[in-house]
Amino acid sequence: MKCPRCSGIGSVPYHIDEDIFDETVCPVCHGSGEVEVTNEVWLKSMNTEQFAETIAQYFYGWTTNSTPYDIILHSVVEWLKQPHKE
Repeated sequence: MKCPRCSGIGSVPYHIDEDIFDETVCPVCHGSGEVEVTNEVWLKSMNTEQFAETIAQYFYGWTTNSTPYDIILHSVVEWLKQPHKE
């Protein structure tokens, strides 16, 4: 994934003096312009339907062509949209 700090450039500007700037290696990606995407970040980037499909595929192991999968997927989407109950 493109580094959010340097926008994939690999370097960031830093202030030397009043109107003088220079560039240094990005402290987040260490100059690569890319950062590792964790499962948490990947899941947080999804909308509800994408997240539900991922859960259904991971936990139920069905393909998108099977009828039971469609029923499970719909149920997961509905569950995700419900208020959390402790």
